[in-house]
Amino acid sequence: LNDADEGYMAGVRFAVAQGNTLVGEGVSSGTATPVCFDGLPAGTYQIGQTLPNTLEPTTATNITVDLQQGQTLGLEFGTRVKGSGGAIATTQPAPAPTEIAQGGNGGSEAGDNGGVANPETPATGGESDGGGLPTWAIVAIVVGGLAFLAMIGLVVYLVTQLQKQNAS
Repeated sequence: LNDADEGYMAGVRFAVAQGNTLVGEGVSSGTATPVCFDGLPAGTYQIGQTLPNTLEPTTATNITVDLQQGQTLGLEFGTRVKGSGGAIATTQPAPAPTEIAQGGNGGSEAGDNGGVANPETPATGGESDGGGLPTWAIVAIVVGGLAFLAMIGLVVYLVTQLQKQNAS
């Protein structure tokens, strides 16, 4: 629910991922025009926002949704200017497409409809995970961990080879 004094925030980046695959990105314009991601096939998606340094979240910064064939979802995240303690603005991510199977590009802006792609179809099929790391950060941590383990394995192998060589 938006209060009458709430506005829109520009520069908020949205990302839509399916598993470890980034399927779309967009940036809010600071107007009532939502950021849209068209052409998504049915499936489970993670939608996350990255805020400029001047903003802070007032709601979860990401959510997982289950998109059905032909379904349109409208989502809003809450943000405010850091230190304002007052008025909360909404940032609007990716309402999913109405024509899912036809393909398309992510990150385009759609017509003004108050941030909900289809008011008769409320956002359903997913619960906020209450925050957390974006998928790319998790992938980077896993890759870094695997590289660290590979280095340990290499050191153990070299030490073992050196010991065999010295024993000969």
